[in-house]
Amino acid sequence: ISHFELARKVTNGVKHSRPKIKTKTQVGFSSDFSNDFERPLNIFQDDGSEISVDDLLKSLVDFWELQRSAGW
Repeated sequence: ISHFELARKVTNGVKHSRPKIKTKTQVGFSSDFSNDFERPLNIFQDDGSEISVDDLLKSLVDFWELQRSAGW
């Protein structure tokens, strides 16, 4: 599943009060601190793997920054 599809599921679930994703919260640190520690909020993807919310957001921001620098 692409990061954009995952973000769509998150936003639509929140908008309609019917989350279509599973999340996990835990004690952890933001990626600003270090990538070696657990993240405080994770999203389960369709294949069962997890992605931290800060990694998901970073990939989306990086995509749009690249588009902007390309003149979009």
